[in-house]
Amino acid sequence: MLIGDGPTQILVDHNTIDHDGTSVIYAYGGTATAPAIVPGFQFTNNIARHSTYGINGAFFSYGLGILNGFFPQSVVAGNLFSSGAASRYPAGNFFNADFDAQFVRSSPDDYRLSATSVLLGRATDGTDVGADVMTILTQTSQISGAPSMPRGLRIATR
Repeated sequence: MLIGDGPTQILVDHNTIDHDGTSVIYAYGGTATAPAIVPGFQFTNNIARHSTYGINGAFFSYGLGILNGFFPQSVVAGNLFSSGAASRYPAGNFFNADFDAQFVRSSPDDYRLSATSVLLGRATDGTDVGADVMTILTQTSQISGAPSMPRGLRIATR
C-alpha cells in the first residue's frame, strides 16, 4: 500500500495480505523535518508477511520511525507481521508466527485459518485476525459461475 501526501482517516482492518514486496506499507510526502502527516490512520487485525521493511517510507527508519513520523497517534494493533521484529512496532501485534503455517492451504490460494493458527480469536474485536475468508467464499459462491475458491486471490478483506 502506497500512502502519500497526507490523506486522512485511513482504516485498513481485517485483511490477509500475501505479498512479495519489501514493504506492506510505504509512506511518503513532505520533508524529513515536515513529513506529510496521515491523521486517523488505523492498521488493525491484518495478516501480512513483514518482508524486509514492513511499514516503511521516506525519511525515517521502518516500523516505529515511520509510524512516529507519518502516522502519529495511529492505531496499529492486532496484526501479524510475520517474521518482523517486535521491537520496531507498538505492543499488541504478533511477529513470531509463520505466515504460511496459519492457513489450511488445501490449495495455493486458500487463506482460511487452520485449526491450529495462533490468530484464531485474537483480533482486537475478539474475532479471528485477517480476512473473513469463509464469508467471502459464501458470498462469491452465490454469484453465477463463480469458482468456489477465487484463483489468484492475493488480498482479501471482510
